[in-house]
Amino acid sequence: MSIHYLTDSETQNLEKVSIVLGRCVIDLLVRKKIVNTDNILSQIVAEMEKSSDSDEFQLYRTTLEFVGTLSK
Repeated sequence: MSIHYLTDSETQNLEKVSIVLGRCVIDLLVRKKIVNTDNILSQIVAEMEKSSDSDEFQLYRTTLEFVGTLSK
């Protein structure tokens, strides 16, 4: 995936996804869990379930799709 040809909107979405992904990885590290795809996906789902509004939920869903797609 080349980030050089993304639109401004796509770049902003990718930045938001990277922030969410970073938070999930940090949560795993703090809890002394192994950082692997399965644990990251599980953490994203756990955060999705705790989300308080539809925008936040959608951001976690986008992150879930991003990680799930790239891990295949």
